[in-house]
Amino acid sequence: MSLNEEQPAEYRELLARAAEGLSRAYAPHSGFPVAAVILTTDGREFLGVNIENASYGLSLCAERAALANMVASLGPSARIALLALVSEKSNPCYPCGACREMLYPFTTDNTQLLLKAEDGEGIVVLRFRDMLPHPFSEEGK
Repeated sequence: MSLNEEQPAEYRELLARAAEGLSRAYAPHSGFPVAAVILTTDGREFLGVNIENASYGLSLCAERAALANMVASLGPSARIALLALVSEKSNPCYPCGACREMLYPFTTDNTQLLLKAEDGEGIVVLRFRDMLPHPFSEEGK
């Protein structure tokens, strides 16, 4: 769903804070800087940026960097209310499959994903659980 004026100001503000973090990304190989901000259910924010490595496989996505900051600060019981994700190169910029799997255990049924719309002005809002309807589970659920 992509909306403009109907979105809460909080959504625009969170995307703006993520955009401010883009200058901290380290993307010399792809030239594709990405920044993410997690807002937890208790109102705390955690920034993450992508950090690339020449081997690519060792690179760290912005979403997982933000998640690591959250868990290191609050512990494994922390939950994500909103995740804002921005890139200079692509609108919208969706999380990769690895990030979806890593984030999933820290989401709730109401966790929202916020992305800049293709026009760069609007906001795409998705329920995170709709992005990964069948996550990996040790229980096979």
